[in-house]
Amino acid sequence: MKSGLQTIGNVRDLSVCCNGVGNGGDSLSLVWMDAKNVRIVLAVEVDWGNPGEIESDFTRLLSIKAYRKLLLFSTNITKTAKGS
Repeated sequence: MKSGLQTIGNVRDLSVCCNGVGNGGDSLSLVWMDAKNVRIVLAVEVDWGNPGEIESDFTRLLSIKAYRKLLLFSTNITKTAKGS
């Protein structure tokens, strides 16, 4: 998924930074930057599973000034209806 977003960003002539660049756990999963206009075009957080980490990623996205923000997540928590 990240590689697809990285390719799209590169095709649009944007600087693309992936997780691992920054302060470890405080870095976003992926960022598109428009260096010419000095702005973040897209900020992405990706997390699978842990609801606490998903909430933390959502909070991190709220603190970033970006034209667009994307949160991709899945959790392993399931709820069933009563009587099921």
